[in-house]
Amino acid sequence: MGSYSRQIILNENRTRALVLFFTLTWKNECLDKHSLLVLI
Repeated sequence: MGSYSRQIILNENRTRALVLFFTLTWKNECLDKHSLLVLI
């Protein structure tokens, strides 16, 4: 059960990081879409 809750926390952190990443990327108009695709 402990490993299961740990996995949920990891997924939440990854989701939060992705949301933050996309928000910063959309605000930064200098970054082109090709480099964004490479990062994913």
